[in-house]
Amino acid sequence: MIAFASLFLGLMVGVRPVTVIAGDTVASVSIELDGRLLGQLTNKPWTLEVDFGSEFEPHELVARAFDARGEAVGLARQWINLPRPPAEVHIVLERDGSGRAVAARFAWESILGVRPLAVRVTFDGTPLVLSEKRAALPAYDPEVTHILTAVLDYPNGVRSRTDLVLGGASVGEAKSELTAVPILADGAAVPTVEVLRDRFRLKDQALSVAAVEHGPAEIVLVREPSSAEAHQAFRRGRPLGGALPILSDRTALDREDHVRILWPVARRIVDAGTSNELFESSREFTGKSASFRFLLTQVDYPEAVAPPLRFADAVAVAGLRAFGSYARRAVVLVLGASSRDGSRYGAPPVRRYLERLHVPLYVWSLVTPPGQPPGASAWGQVEDISSSPALERAVERLRRDLDRQSIVWIEGHHLPQEIALLERADGMTLAR
Repeated sequence: MIAFASLFLGLMVGVRPVTVIAGDTVASVSIELDGRLLGQLTNKPWTLEVDFGSEFEPHELVARAFDARGEAVGLARQWINLPRPPAEVHIVLERDGSGRAVAARFAWESILGVRPLAVRVTFDGTPLVLSEKRAALPAYDPEVTHILTAVLDYPNGVRSRTDLVLGGASVGEAKSELTAVPILADGAAVPTVEVLRDRFRLKDQALSVAAVEHGPAEIVLVREPSSAEAHQAFRRGRPLGGALPILSDRTALDREDHVRILWPVARRIVDAGTSNELFESSREFTGKSASFRFLLTQVDYPEAVAPPLRFADAVAVAGLRAFGSYARRAVVLVLGASSRDGSRYGAPPVRRYLERLHVPLYVWSLVTPPGQPPGASAWGQVEDISSSPALERAVERLRRDLDRQSIVWIEGHHLPQEIALLERADGMTLAR
């Protein structure tokens, strides 16, 4: 009955025309942004100019269709400046005679037109064996909430994730919309659902916690295309002497954590008359195969690059990608003496965008103090990594912060910047 003709797949700001397609029986269409009515359309073309603001911010865009009697006959929704799934996974549960789920069958489809490179299925964070798109489920307590997760990896770093909630008294054994919220907590134990019950709010509304997990972290690294300056920096304080064994390298993260380099190099892609810009990324590395020292000194962008490089724009895209991992997350920006930024958007609004997404940002500098990379002051706190010992200290801080981070799954799909955590004596906070 109604659908958006204007699909906003990338990051966007400013005033844009929003057009919908409506059926013949539709007499009027309303357009809402973040729950606020922007306008009521009564004839074709169903188009309204919408102001998405001057800064990147997650939004919910809703179109409602009404018939001649004023009754609602359709609704369309899309999320702005948030990841859109490139693929969908359908999960069907198999049950035994008592009705308990004993296995899950999976089917997936993708707008990318290619098969996934890898499919991973977990139950409460524990990997399951997938055979012929089927996975047996372990025995579980039906009174406790559990999360069945399928993660699909596609070429060019695209990842899609679907979660199914089983057990518990709230959502039942059915697919549920969930919002992943990162929190910071002190102590070795991961906070439980009971500890977090009644802690989250959306304005004055209490939100239900479905589950808590502490799986592998996802880090997106934005750095110069050349590793020459990093080579020079890490020879200060300690000779590099070639690549260090990963087990003895103090700049490595946990073995299962994932790191990907997002290069500050934008390529314009034109498809069916629509122009978009894509920032290329490296392949994915894990903590057991690559350290930060390795990623900064042994990996170069494979082509010659002409300025300007766009660091702030790349950080915004990196934040979106880190958010879309639905995992413990961080973005690391490394600046050097030649890191002059030709971005369309400045560092302060990009920092605020990552704060709204609850994606922690770390800015590191290869420039020896008291020097400062170009534009570094706009990023706020900048940490020195101008020698091997300094890099080790920065990575240790990042590792400690990621260890404190856990992902809380909130029932429903909500704008991340609208979720609040009630403060208590335990000092638990939302990650930013």
